[in-house]
Amino acid sequence: MPQVTLKFSLPDEESDMLAALHGTDTLSIVEEADNHLRAFIKYREGQSADALELADEVRAILREALFR
Repeated sequence: MPQVTLKFSLPDEESDMLAALHGTDTLSIVEEADNHLRAFIKYREGQSADALELADEVRAILREALFR
């Protein structure tokens, strides 16, 4: 089974290390936000057309960032 070892020069690359360590947490947050926006659009009772359009645009931005 292949293995990967990441090396960081601390403290200079601490933010890169934290991003690598917490990437799955960030992914979960983005997916949860996408699900909330989906529900906002799907159950749109009382929502303005502008709010729905904005929610749809934000979902598109999130999906583009996730699936690069």
